Amino acid sequence: MPFLGGVPITAELLTLSLTPKPAIAELLQLAVQMADDFAAQAAAVDQPGAFPANEFEQLAKAGFLAAPLCVTLGGYGLGIEAASIHDLLRLPKHIGRGNLAIGRVYEGHVNALQLIQTFGTAEQIERYGQEARDQHKLFGVWNVEDSEGLHLVPVGPNRYRMEGAKTFCSGGGYVERPFVNGKLPDGSWQMCIVPMDEVSTGCDRTCSITSAI
Repeated sequence: MPFLGGVPITAELLTLSLTPKPAIAELLQLAVQMADDFAAQAAAVDQPGAFPANEFEQLAKAGFLAAPLCVTLGGYGLGIEAASIHDLLRLPKHIGRGNLAIGRVYEGHVNALQLIQTFGTAEQIERYGQEARDQHKLFGVWNVEDSEGLHLVPVGPNRYRMEGAKTFCSGGGYVERPFVNGKLPDGSWQMCIVPMDEVSTGCDRTCSITSAI
């Protein structure tokens, strides 16, 4: 199970330039246009267990899944580079205007890539960046859990088995690289990225946004 390790960071206020770069401006304009199309199709995916798969294929092809990556990884640095924060806030706003479900899942994708680029190792950042950029893998953040929580059980050197569940998992069954945290035997907790195509999981589809690991 890949782990993300890091140390606390100190934040300070910065004076930001709110003038978007030309490439980012084009991405924002495209988001405005796509939002209108998403709104027209929103009723079709507003059903229990449904997911806007076609819409995320469009976002992937247009470069939105790679946008949160730093420029050296082929992204726009949205949410990573300080001067991009204002643009980052505008992007999910436009997407969510068309369909809140798409906006919610996309926000989770952005947040997961932010966490990876903040706390991951250089190898992890490169690997997951490549998956988002070239393979169009959809990331997410699944944090909420029931009273039992999620536990990491050692099964060998640097190998763990996850036991328990996460709840209100937006994109459950479709998100391919969710960020989750779990408790270690010593009571501490660890951030993880779960390769959903390589593990066995169960998903409760009686609620469209709930799944179990």
